[in-house]
Amino acid sequence: SSGINAEWPLRPGEEEPSDKIERVMHHRIGPKWQVGDITALSAEGKGLKCLDDVPQGNEARCPQYFIKWARYSHIHNTWETELSLEEKGCKGLKILENYQKKQQEIDEWKMNMSPEDIEYHDVHDEMKLNLISQYTIVDRIITHSTTKDEEGNTSIDYLVKWKCLPYADATYEKDTYLKKHYPEKIAAYEKMKNADTKPNTQYKVLGQRCRFVKSDVQPSWIPDGLSLRDYQLDGLNWLAHSWCKYPAVMATLR
Repeated sequence: SSGINAEWPLRPGEEEPSDKIERVMHHRIGPKWQVGDITALSAEGKGLKCLDDVPQGNEARCPQYFIKWARYSHIHNTWETELSLEEKGCKGLKILENYQKKQQEIDEWKMNMSPEDIEYHDVHDEMKLNLISQYTIVDRIITHSTTKDEEGNTSIDYLVKWKCLPYADATYEKDTYLKKHYPEKIAAYEKMKNADTKPNTQYKVLGQRCRFVKSDVQPSWIPDGLSLRDYQLDGLNWLAHSWCKYPAVMATLR
């Protein structure tokens, strides 16, 4: 979700929640074996690019759905079947049911529409897929957290701002994935973190933070005739939330 709530974000060391469908991003008829965690980008799967894999010959195939999981970024999206979702015992199956009904309505609509209208719909669908693919690209690293396991091994999790998504959708990700795919983003973060122009963190006011209250209305200081867009209001809420809860995050903002 794009709003800030009590569950945002999933912090390092926090117990992982049970699987919950947040949104169905797309669908296809795909190879029966190509489902589950192996399709996620975070597991070195193909993610949305699985659409390019067409079942060959008599290879078993079935309807599959590209699932965005609650409290996880889009690099953890997986292709699932109805059966695999039931086996996971995940929550939010009603979301899948509603998606299926909507797709059925679209298929019925296409049967009565002109080729031009169908082409317009397909182009819009292709644009949506292109946008979804942008959600898996790291925009910048905001901050990091270090944790130790029971054996004393240290791991680093980075709070990532994703391309084309608001700061409210930032998520913590393992350093192993980022070191392999985005070493330049880690380098840029380290350079910024070690810069000589870091803000002073010794002011007493920094230890006296007020309680965060989400705002759904336009700020009073916006000039007449102007207004913030939804994503801008999300960003403003994220800044206020970070100021109240995560002082270290605010220190790293550009």
